[in-house]
Amino acid sequence: MNPSETVPAAPAPAGASVLDRVLRWIARLGLVGALTFLLGLAVITVSPFIATAFEALISPESNLPRLAGVLVLLFVIVVPAGLLWVAHRKHWGDSWRSLAAGYALLAPVFVWLAWDEPTVRYPVSIDELCPPGPQAEASWAVTLAYTARGHQPAPRKYSEPKSPRPAAQPEKPAEWQAYLEKNRTELHAAWAGLPEREWWAELNSFPVLGDLMPARFDAPIIKFPPYRAMAQLGCAEASLLALEGKGDEAMDTLLPLLEVGRKLEPSARSLVRFMVARIIQKMSLSTARFILDHATVSPDRRARLAAALQGGSGGPAGARRLLLIEYAISSNYLLHQFGDAPHQRPLWKRGLLGLFRFVYNPVATTNRYGALIAELADLAERRELAGFGTRAEAFVAANSRPHFKNMAGGLMLSMTIPSYAKVLDSYWKIEDQRAALAADLAR
Repeated sequence: MNPSETVPAAPAPAGASVLDRVLRWIARLGLVGALTFLLGLAVITVSPFIATAFEALISPESNLPRLAGVLVLLFVIVVPAGLLWVAHRKHWGDSWRSLAAGYALLAPVFVWLAWDEPTVRYPVSIDELCPPGPQAEASWAVTLAYTARGHQPAPRKYSEPKSPRPAAQPEKPAEWQAYLEKNRTELHAAWAGLPEREWWAELNSFPVLGDLMPARFDAPIIKFPPYRAMAQLGCAEASLLALEGKGDEAMDTLLPLLEVGRKLEPSARSLVRFMVARIIQKMSLSTARFILDHATVSPDRRARLAAALQGGSGGPAGARRLLLIEYAISSNYLLHQFGDAPHQRPLWKRGLLGLFRFVYNPVATTNRYGALIAELADLAERRELAGFGTRAEAFVAANSRPHFKNMAGGLMLSMTIPSYAKVLDSYWKIEDQRAALAADLAR
């Protein structure tokens, strides 16, 4: 008899056996988590309702009840538990070999999900697109006089003027004149007591109005109310002077409004500032037409008006820049979702960012957006508004539908794009208005 057949083998050390079981359970959990993650992506891709339902948990603006979000959350909890139970019953993952095979099968999928395009194909420099010009720092500070910056309060405090609510606009002359004559005394008084006139004169003292806003969505931008008050009351005052037969005084009141509106645009680094400039210009151009139709204006004032129409920016190049301004900021935002110093974040945040890389590819997302903007900018230059709107709507619709790869990137793009079609339509109408007025002055 062979002694080795009668003497039982010594059992493995208890500590090693427990450690082995713990490590295998951890490996199982990781494998189940990975499978659940991929299953979740697949379900969301097939059924966008799941993604919408999950928003009910995290967004107060969701149209779905919170119960829908709870059901989705239960799905995320129940599926891993079910997979673990099945794995235990079927003895899946009992050996390291089977666990290694599972990870080997899943690894290429996760590598593919995390892979990003190597370079940005549509780089845009905000400094080249919006040159600050001379005295940029000083003039930019004046444009932000009513804006808090960081922890510093705004240098100036704005209060709404006590004036009649605008019931008409200068582009409708008959209604505008009726409004002015009805509220003549109140409008004169509101303009005379408007403290923003001093600030506006300081704005107009600069040859250009610089914009040094960094390419971030949280950067300081101009506040619209004081600009609106100056434009509304200034145009009303100029129109009243024209009705009183004081054409040159009316033009002296109006021209600083138009000049500041034109100076705000060339360096504008945000769509907000660009549109504020355009609103001021639209009101000023309509008021200039009203003045010329109701009063005599001397040749030197007409020449100054013509010069103001030629300043600033506009035309096809202005339409293209309108698109590129927002892209410059959005691309910077899309590219830096992971931040510049991830090592400074808490460990749990770094872990979440690591998972985020499997659903978000920043460079690919930026390139997709850049390709759209390049196409839209060409359409904007050519004033093909119908094709512009159709292409933008198709892009939003395509990216609103979740995709298995770069899912978060597509959803972010569907929420990033402003309503460019309306903005562009307004831009070209104002350009028509400016060109028509310039042509009349040249006769």
